Amino acid sequence: MIKKIFENEVLKIVLKDTRVRIVLFILSGYFLFSIIYYTFGIDDYLKKRNTYKEAEELFLEKEYADAIRTLGEIPDFKNTDELTNEIFPIMIDEIDHFLSNGNTFFQMNT
Repeated sequence: MIKKIFENEVLKIVLKDTRVRIVLFILSGYFLFSIIYYTFGIDDYLKKRNTYKEAEELFLEKEYADAIRTLGEIPDFKNTDELTNEIFPIMIDEIDHFLSNGNTFFQMNT
């Protein structure tokens, strides 16, 4: 069957044109890249990596609750547990400091 395809005169003429070969090469490369990208989960990895970076930025901006919420979206990624375990003690210390000054949670919204 493959031999019949390559014996086709139209195909021989088309494949002699350099521009057509370049376009076919680019299209086949794009097709292969797409298969590899989606089959091996590269797109999923990149999304998780961006979410993790967002959580790190929130952590550095001292937006701890938002950072924890963001990390909750990617529980199985990288060292999410380590960053979460780093954030929780800080949050507890801040709550303890807040309450030790005689504040209550009800005063936060007023």
